[in-house]
Amino acid sequence: MSAPSVETWEGSKHGKVGMAKAIRVLAVLERHGWQQIHRAGSHRRLERAGARQTFSYHDRDDLGTGALRQVARDFGIPLEELRRA
Repeated sequence: MSAPSVETWEGSKHGKVGMAKAIRVLAVLERHGWQQIHRAGSHRRLERAGARQTFSYHDRDDLGTGALRQVARDFGIPLEELRRA
């Protein structure tokens, strides 16, 4: 039985806020062809078609909306796909 991929928290002034775990977001990046070429602690260097980006979150970190937007922008992945991670 798998755990839910997105946790919600209702203490926000904006209502429910989805939180995706970094390890699941990384799995989405890998499905889109990004490959890890180097790792130092929580900093992973990923590469796809000659482009390189750094993913710098611990596996168990919760990524909120702002972090997900930045990852989407940096890696060229649709935000909605990352939210479902």
